[in-house]
Amino acid sequence: MKSRQHIHRRRDPGPTGSLVRMRRILSLIVFLSGGYRTINQIARRLDVSPRTVHRYLNEVNALGLVVDTRFGKRHSYRITNTAEYFRLTDPGSF
Repeated sequence: MKSRQHIHRRRDPGPTGSLVRMRRILSLIVFLSGGYRTINQIARRLDVSPRTVHRYLNEVNALGLVVDTRFGKRHSYRITNTAEYFRLTDPGSF
């Protein structure tokens, strides 16, 4: 019986899950500030599922950013108040 040797390679842990999530949400804010986007466009851009996009949109809305929805065959979303939000947000409130 041959013995198998297990080679343990150290994996670069990279950014933690919460950091990846934060980067994606910031990317979402920037992406939606440029105009209306569909859920599928956002999902492809962020490399996440459409369900995750909906969760991120809810989180962005809970932060006080206005997520504007355009209804039609495919719903589209944009953020309309990024300039005001980031100018008026008190850094001490975090």
